[in-house]
Amino acid sequence: MSCSQDVANEELAKDSRADYKIDKVFALEKEDVQRNAYTLLTQEEKYTLWIKKLESLIDNGSFYKSETISLNSKQKALIQELKNKVTKNVFADKPNDEKEYFLNIYAPKFLKKAQKVFTYDQMGLIFYKISKTQEDINLKKLSVTSKANSEGGCNCAAGGYFTCQWGGDKCAANTDCRDPRANCGFMWSSPCDGDCRVFS
Repeated sequence: MSCSQDVANEELAKDSRADYKIDKVFALEKEDVQRNAYTLLTQEEKYTLWIKKLESLIDNGSFYKSETISLNSKQKALIQELKNKVTKNVFADKPNDEKEYFLNIYAPKFLKKAQKVFTYDQMGLIFYKISKTQEDINLKKLSVTSKANSEGGCNCAAGGYFTCQWGGDKCAANTDCRDPRANCGFMWSSPCDGDCRVFS
């Protein structure tokens, strides 16, 4: 076997492992477990996960475990725009210029456009969830609870447009959240610096 064949085989094995890990994250039933598994993905794997999700939405109007969402041409065009704009650097754990531009300048403008063509539920499922979890079904029936998103704390990005779930729950900033990893908010690329709580 030649050296180039060895390199090609190694890359293929690496891609297969990455695809396996990504599929496992998509398949997890609880969001807090999904978030923990997502944390273990590399920056490139996180990018690949979101690109797969966006491509599936453009091609099929659905993504892992979700019911089909009937998307019109304007919605698909916006998803395509986002897919073209997002880069691997957006999923870096540490701040970088590209990520800061994406989150602080591009994302707010994008979300203003998205609000005009997507429902609130669609925005939550498409841009703030990896896949539909059992909690998403149960939260539609939520009445009173102290934590709506998961059992643990530090599970949302304070100050974001769509921080927790549907209904009356909001992300309350929590100064005890010291984990710098970016696994919350828009495309799970912001720090988890708050707790989801129900406000009446």
